[in-house]
Amino acid sequence: MRYLYLPVLICVLLFAGCGASQDPREGGFFGGISGLGSGAYEERVEEREQRLSRLQQIQKDLDAESREIDAQKTDLREQIELERAHLEEMQNSTARLEQEVSRMSAGDAAGEKKVNELRSRLNDLQSGLQKQEQELSALDQLEGTHGHGDAGEEVDLRRRQLEEQRRYLQEEYELLLELALELSG
Repeated sequence: MRYLYLPVLICVLLFAGCGASQDPREGGFFGGISGLGSGAYEERVEEREQRLSRLQQIQKDLDAESREIDAQKTDLREQIELERAHLEEMQNSTARLEQEVSRMSAGDAAGEKKVNELRSRLNDLQSGLQKQEQELSALDQLEGTHGHGDAGEEVDLRRRQLEEQRRYLQEEYELLLELALELSG
């Protein structure tokens, strides 16, 4: 009678082994032994290690890109501050020139016409400087969104345009200064 249960027990064990999964999380004891014996467990470990390695490389790439973007932002911020310093210097010079022009008076109609033209151009220059200051502030705010691709190129293009406008305003200031010197001398 004892031997009668033995074939039933062997059949149960064989059928349990046949239905075992190679996934150690699902296969139970016999599935785990089967997975270790067939190498499926090592394959799963290797696959996960490769996936981890890829993710680590992606993280390194993203970190490098982040450092590059931070460096670009720092560079742009420095350029904006330099432009702001140039603009402030021009505003101070323009204010001094305005004081000199306000003291000017011409004795004849032609001289008075030149002084009025100088005042008008000086007002235009001051308006241009105020506009430049507003655009620099807008660029400074836009710089915070500076990132990849088109946004970064847009910020850089706008910064170069503002530099060009500042150069134009500087040239206009120099012309007005020459005119003021001519009228006062």
